[in-house]
Amino acid sequence: MSDELPKLELCPFCGSTAEVFPDSRGEGCWFVKCLRCGARGPNGSPLREAVMRWNQRHESVLGCEVCHRPFTGTEACTGHERELL
Repeated sequence: MSDELPKLELCPFCGSTAEVFPDSRGEGCWFVKCLRCGARGPNGSPLREAVMRWNQRHESVLGCEVCHRPFTGTEACTGHERELL
């Protein structure tokens, strides 16, 4: 297995960059957080797991089938249906 981390995907909610941060609740735990909207991925240990979990979450976000804009919470594109990207 390579020591290189997987590429960190953009935020599924706003499309901005994200960074990995240490979780203060446990030694060796990490999480990914969007630098713009504050979306946070699940914790992971080791660091690679936190990145992989962020990227997996990224792949399952609900979005608009017309404009492909991700949905956040109760927000929706006007006049469009929700469907998995």
